Amino acid sequence: MRTTSSIQFYCRPSKANRDGYSPLECSVTLSGQRKFLNLPMKFRPTEFNKRKPNAEIIEAMDLWRERINDYLLQMMRAKMVMTAQTLREVIQNGGVKAYTVGRLFSDYLQILSKRVGVDLTQTSHRKYEIVRDKVLKYVDADADVTSLTPSLIQTICADIRAHYDPSTACGYMTRLKAFTRYGIDNGLLTINPFQGIKISKPIKPIKALDESDIQHLSKLTLEPRLQRVLDLFLIQCGTGMAYCDLMAYTPSDLKQEGDHYYICKERTKTGKTFTALVLPFAVPILQHYHHLYQISNQKYNKYLKEIDPRLTTHMGRRSYATMLVNKGLDMNIVAAALGDNPQIAARYYAKVYDRTIIQQQIAVL
Repeated sequence: MRTTSSIQFYCRPSKANRDGYSPLECSVTLSGQRKFLNLPMKFRPTEFNKRKPNAEIIEAMDLWRERINDYLLQMMRAKMVMTAQTLREVIQNGGVKAYTVGRLFSDYLQILSKRVGVDLTQTSHRKYEIVRDKVLKYVDADADVTSLTPSLIQTICADIRAHYDPSTACGYMTRLKAFTRYGIDNGLLTINPFQGIKISKPIKPIKALDESDIQHLSKLTLEPRLQRVLDLFLIQCGTGMAYCDLMAYTPSDLKQEGDHYYICKERTKTGKTFTALVLPFAVPILQHYHHLYQISNQKYNKYLKEIDPRLTTHMGRRSYATMLVNKGLDMNIVAAALGDNPQIAARYYAKVYDRTIIQQQIAVL
């Protein structure tokens, strides 16, 4: 494949310091891709922009043009992917250096860390670190990034599948694929290590409580610790809030319209807005607490098992969605109440009972 290159130099007055000096900039274009680089020398823009710059400026440009051409030659000999981005990194590193597996993980994790609190949670970031630690059990961090071969990735994925349930294994493999995709996109990996590996998330059957189950739970009287946990679960059943949104709930989130109450706020996980009608049995529970009981997800699930072995944190959200859809609400409305898109709501949360299917067919036909 033919690679074309272009090198240009700039010294902009807009970047001049108090003494009137601006950094010498270099614009490198490779096969249509362009990158800028600040060089470690400064000149007066008035001198640089003359029809014939002084000998010092000409010498500096010739020196850097020669260095960049040398870097391009090093990249060709190292069989690196020739892009403006990879050339820029080579220039910044002072030449072609082995790009290691450890650096691949470090660079991508650094990018992810900037997203924490924006569109990524700290928990999700930690899961990427877990994937890194698992991979580094199979390959040394100082090994060249090309050590991430398809056979190695297949071995790692086989081990992940053997030790985790299908859903968890899918999550780990998807995150590992994100690391390798970063390497491919930046020209660090010339072969896709995931070629031939298919990642498919299993669809678990939706387990939800019906109204009679929720009424039974509402009548239970438990010790204070478990009662607070049960109240949290009943709030989820009555609002559809996910665990993270439940922990971020404040009394000001509860709105009233006539005789009805609803919650309208952004989801912590995705930033999408949800508008959920609060079902009647959950209203007095929400009004009772000035601040909801704060508990970790792990302990929350553990205490729910003490109340009823069937219960999980996700079941409350699924029970809410299931009640709405079986009352005849359109899936788009159910999805808006959950803060998800209709496909996710139908696939993971709302379970349509057989009796509902039959009743709606009878009503129409």
